[in-house]
Order: sequence, then C-alpha cells, then structure tokens
Amino acid sequence: MNEPRLLLGISLPTDDLGGLSGWVRRAEQIGLSFVLFDDQLGAPGRGHGLDPVELAAYAGASTTSLALIAAAATTHAEPFHLSNQFSSLDWGTHGRAGWLTSVDSTAERARAYSAPVPEPALAHREAAAVVGTARRLWDSWEDGALIADSATGRFLDHDRIHYVDVQEELFSIRGPALMPRPVQGQVVVLARHRDGLGDADVVLVGGVAEASQARARGASRVFAEILISPALLTSIRRIAKHVDGIVVHAPDPEAALEDLRRWVIPALAAFLVTPVAGQTFREQLDLPRPDSRYASTGGAR
Repeated sequence: MNEPRLLLGISLPTDDLGGLSGWVRRAEQIGLSFVLFDDQLGAPGRGHGLDPVELAAYAGASTTSLALIAAAATTHAEPFHLSNQFSSLDWGTHGRAGWLTSVDSTAERARAYSAPVPEPALAHREAAAVVGTARRLWDSWEDGALIADSATGRFLDHDRIHYVDVQEELFSIRGPALMPRPVQGQVVVLARHRDGLGDADVVLVGGVAEASQARARGASRVFAEILISPALLTSIRRIAKHVDGIVVHAPDPEAALEDLRRWVIPALAAFLVTPVAGQTFREQLDLPRPDSRYASTGGAR
C-alpha cells in the first residue's frame, strides 16, 4: 500500500476576520494539511483585506496541526523585518509557518512605498536577494544560542550568534536577527512558478505542464492551485501524481470546506497526508530541518 503523499489545503480570504476562526478550525477538523492567506493585490493600505501574516498568527491560536501559509511580497520589502515576522510566526505556531513570496512590480505597490516602479528583471533580482537574506538571518542564531540559565546567569551563547553583513543592489543588512532561529530552522518558503524563485522549498503551479517544468528546474516540492468546481475531484485525480500538494481556491470557504469534507477527502483518504499536533510544516512536507550555515564555520559567510 502506498504511503500518504498528498497535502491538501485551502486558500482563505483576507477580508473576513469574523469567519476566520470557524474556517480554520473546520479545516483542521476535516483533516486539511494547511491554509493559505494570499493577498493577491500585494500592497499595504488598500482596504481590501487584512495582513496575511497577522491573520496566520491569529489562526495559530485556535489550531494545533494546521500549517499556516501567509503571503508577503518581496518587492520594496524590508528583508530584516520580513525575516523577523516569519520567525515570530513560526515560534508562535510551534513550527507551522510558511511564507508565500511574490513579485509585485505594479505602479500601485510602488506608490504605497513611495518608490519607483522597478523593471521586471530588477524585481526578480530583488526577490531572490530578499529571500536569500531572510534565510541568512534565520541562520544567524545557531541552535542552542539561547541558554536562559538562571543558575549560571547565562542568557545567550554569544559565540553562536553571528553578524550577517549583506550588501545587495537595493538594500544592505548588518547584524543578527532579533530572535533565535525559527522552530523549523528555516521557515518553509513557497513561490509561484511564474515568479521563478529558485530558492523556494515549494513551487506553486497551475497545471501538469508547469509541474513538469518546475521538477525539471529542481523543485523538490510542487503544489498545484485549483479553482473549486463540480469537477474538483476529477481535476485533483488528474494532477495528483504530478504534485505533492493541492491548494483549493474558492469564493465561498464555508461551502468549499463542506465539499472537501463530503466528496474529496473520503475519495483521496489513502493518499492524503494527515497532520498531527506537534508536527512542523517541514515534517508534513518530509523536508529536513537544516542546520545553520554558520554552525561549522564559526562566522558569517
């Protein structure tokens, strides 16, 4: 008998805080692996929805096994703040955090940051630099750097905390992160295939052809995004053997969750990964927890 191999999750709206607690509890109850808070429009201050990272943190308080993926654009971003946000989310959810990166080079986002509109190539270089810098910051505290031993009076092992000096095209960073390494070591990073972020742990695709392309480019984990429809189960069966997970998008989360409970989950039960309390998102994905890159070198590189 095949081992479970498919993660199933749902994308939830960012503009309905009232329904959120019920939706995430329901998602966990029926056995979904994750939920995604995806701000497609990307820029702050538009009044279209709440911040995805804050929503994920809010959802973490009422769930114990559900992975919580929050979207945050890399364009015009502050990588130091982003890395700390997702590290906090990972600590607050005991290792269930995921970061969906995006490239948003629209004029509207540029105005929100009082910045010029970047050329597409520059926006993609910025995305790679932001994610790469966040990863270095997550590693800047080795495991065990936080001692907090009242008997000896030692709080930190300073030899295990490293400065991260990054000089990139659009920003520079100096210093370690503000807090210890995330529970997962590295927060799970996701990116859509069209954004071409090669450093992503999970690549999101729209179909079999994109899934094949992502695999050919070295993606270790691939998720397909599918709109809910009467043919949802057929669509999932068609693509399931090509991907590691499915993200269901639906305008009505309540109805979608009921459809998943009644029709989809029972039909796919033999292949679905069932998360358990205390399991990290990396463990769901069967991805290793990486060591800090600085653990063996004794310094930043």
